[in-house]
Amino acid sequence: MKRLMFIVAISTMLAISASAQTKASKPSISIGVDAGIPTSKGYSFVIGGSLQGDFNVASDLALTLSAGYKSWSIKDDFGGGSFGLVPVLGGIKYYFTPEVYGSGQLGISFSTESGGGSLFTYAPGIGFKVSKNFDILAKYTGMSKNGNSLNEVGVRLAYGF
Repeated sequence: MKRLMFIVAISTMLAISASAQTKASKPSISIGVDAGIPTSKGYSFVIGGSLQGDFNVASDLALTLSAGYKSWSIKDDFGGGSFGLVPVLGGIKYYFTPEVYGSGQLGISFSTESGGGSLFTYAPGIGFKVSKNFDILAKYTGMSKNGNSLNEVGVRLAYGF
């Protein structure tokens, strides 16, 4: 199952990249700070960073490809410490207005822990383009593996160039 999910994620990313390259519009890149509050029991905070490419396919639609790192803090009464995840996601961004958009991404998060494996990941959200270069995205991120899940409600503050 892990291999199938990995193959689907890689195939999706390659298709997004190939489709985006056939369009005349220049892709945009953003770097962001991601912060969240876990809704899963035993965790206190999530912090990380991400790099995202947006490939415009229409005036109000873009395909996205992102990768980053997130550190999950474990509450002291659950053993304390933290662990890391590397999410690799592909998806879409649809602009309802020039400033407001909806976002949806699917992919895999790879654990940085030995033997941690990977988790299927999805992340829907609503964003607001504050200025030409600054963007705020409120999103829910869900991850699952073998019937277990990790979830968070978070925000991505991004600078685009």
